[in-house]
Amino acid sequence: MCEKMRAIVATKDHKAEVVERPVPKPGYGEALLEMECCGVCHTDLHVKNADFGDVTGRILGHEGIGRVIERGEGVTSLKIGDRASVACFLKVVDTVNIVQQVEKHYVEL
Repeated sequence: MCEKMRAIVATKDHKAEVVERPVPKPGYGEALLEMECCGVCHTDLHVKNADFGDVTGRILGHEGIGRVIERGEGVTSLKIGDRASVACFLKVVDTVNIVQQVEKHYVEL
């Protein structure tokens, strides 16, 4: 698995910038996804524009599909290679690549 990932983040001047970040490890109840596609919706524009407060460095994009590449402890309904969606903002470790309670958003195609 890669140690780095690319992400689009909100900048201090309310722009979006592609940066490189370390790939986080999934915690309890979390799964790490290798994203296949990810959208940026209007909520992301509000985040970028600091409408909810200054979140400089926050990773944008939360509507996507990816494959499970690592599971944290407590994840029982997903297997490595399963496809899952990132359908809403959940408590994350500063990335959309870690999804808590991903079982609720399981996608079978």
